[in-house]
Parts: sequence; C-alpha cells; structure tokens
Amino acid sequence: MTEKKYDLDGEECPMGEECAIHFRNDERMLMPEAEYGRIITYVGDYAVITSDNPAILAMVDAMLLPFYETAVLHVGKGAIGDLYELDPEDQLDATRFIQKHDIWDHFEDTHEMVTGMVRADVLDLSKPAVRAPSE
Repeated sequence: MTEKKYDLDGEECPMGEECAIHFRNDERMLMPEAEYGRIITYVGDYAVITSDNPAILAMVDAMLLPFYETAVLHVGKGAIGDLYELDPEDQLDATRFIQKHDIWDHFEDTHEMVTGMVRADVLDLSKPAVRAPSE
C-alpha cells in the first residue's frame, strides 16, 4: 500500500497514486475548447510543468500578464507536491526556469521544447530563476 498524500487543504488527494503532483507520474490534460491544460513531465531531478499562469488568479486585470506558464522545478527524487512542505524561500529556490506565453496553439509545443532542453541539458538549472526578496 502506498503512503497517503494530502492536498494543501489537508484533505486526502482523491487521485491517489495516479496524481502527478504527489507522485512522479507524467500528466497530459488538455481541454482545447476552453484553452486550458496542464502538462507535467518528470525528467531526472526536475519537473517540467505547463499550465495557466498562477499569477493571473491574483490579478484584477488579467490582460497584463501572459496566460500560460512553463516552469522547471527542482524536485530531486520527489514530486512537485513535496515542494509544498518547504518554506516559501526554498520553494522559490526550487524554481529553476520560467517562461510565460499567451498563445494556446503553442501550449504543447512550448512544453515539449522546454522538456527537450532539460533532457539535453542545455538549460542552466543550477540556480533559482527567481530570487526571494532580501530582508
């Protein structure tokens, strides 16, 4: 039996072992009619994730930001969900690459391009893409 994993709200993840956030499972969920999707690919110590830009949720005027984002996260031997257990500064440190884009027709291609670059070891993933604000 596999260890139970929990969402941020403290509830047990309903997807169980199939969950790409809590377990190292690749995922491809696309809804072209809504121009929404999420693609997750694990490559070695990294997870490449393409989804809608999370900053959009906090914005009053979403037109100011690109709608989609592809990120490379350093997860080591773990999964994306393991990053939730880190403090915010360490979460930022785990973010090694970010590319924002706003054309649905490029959603899958952008993910595949970045995944290929991670596999080919042509991106410098040795340091964070975002730095925590200095105190």
